[in-house]
Amino acid sequence: MRALVERSIEIFFFFVGGLEEQAGKVIIERVGQCISGSVAHLVECGKVLKLFFVLLWRL
Repeated sequence: MRALVERSIEIFFFFVGGLEEQAGKVIIERVGQCISGSVAHLVECGKVLKLFFVLLWRL
């Protein structure tokens, strides 16, 4: 007769993420010049929250 071996499954989950600043719409074009000589625009910026769900399991 075989012995029954009971296996348990462990599951872990967590969130990974952070805030990222992104440029939105252009408010005023050609406001000035950058140090590098390229044209600078005035833009509206906003912060975007990015979250990633990570699931891990072990048999």
